[in-house]
Amino acid sequence: MLKISTASEESMCAVRLCVNHELQAYAQNLFISQKSSYLTKSHNRKKYHDNNTAKSILRRTQTFFCMNYFILIQHMYMAGNYHRTIEMIHYTRHKLQSQLYMYRWTLDSDITMATLQQGMSYDTVVKSLIVGDIRMDEITTMEVLKLECLAFEQTVGGCLLYIPPLVFLDFLLILSYTRINENHRRNDILDELHTLLYNDDGHHIKITNKAISWEILGICQQLCGDRHGAYQSYLHALDDDFNYFKHATVERIDRLGIQ
Repeated sequence: MLKISTASEESMCAVRLCVNHELQAYAQNLFISQKSSYLTKSHNRKKYHDNNTAKSILRRTQTFFCMNYFILIQHMYMAGNYHRTIEMIHYTRHKLQSQLYMYRWTLDSDITMATLQQGMSYDTVVKSLIVGDIRMDEITTMEVLKLECLAFEQTVGGCLLYIPPLVFLDFLLILSYTRINENHRRNDILDELHTLLYNDDGHHIKITNKAISWEILGICQQLCGDRHGAYQSYLHALDDDFNYFKHATVERIDRLGIQ
């Protein structure tokens, strides 16, 4: 019977988690910083080369599940490949429904033990089955979240937003459907995101990331024309103790013009 409670094994697993998290941050900065080339380079061959280069590096960077899929999804969205983005998001959402996948903040020895008993090694668990938050900073943050990033920087001294994986996927899915005028499907995903935020008990969304999740829901509702729904979501974000971008939330509320 496998034992995972020894000090050496726990220490080894912790080191792997830490290293992989740093790799995620480094790789995300590397890939998404290429977005400037999409704004200045119109040549198809250049765009094709940039896409293939990013994909090639991603294949060689074996870390968390979110490294291989989530960052590539954001890369595709920034490149303007919205249909491919939608396809990859649906594939990733389907994989996340598997009982095997675990969120970093819900890890415990019993779950890890049960997984290892199925014949999976530590490397398999760490590299393939653990899902972490999506890291956003001044380089990787999308334009739609620049306001939150700047407000966070003014409050804390540096921009560092962590977005829950399911919220991140729904966010990009809503943005992508909006880009291709698939409003009916966009509204369906918006309802799912709304339900997720109201019903989640901390399994899919860490308590420290509830504020940014409500903020994103409000942005999506405002984008879809639901100003009153957006107003309520912004109020949820504003009342959250872990909202370090309150100036952005207040500004978005002011822009709604609701008294």
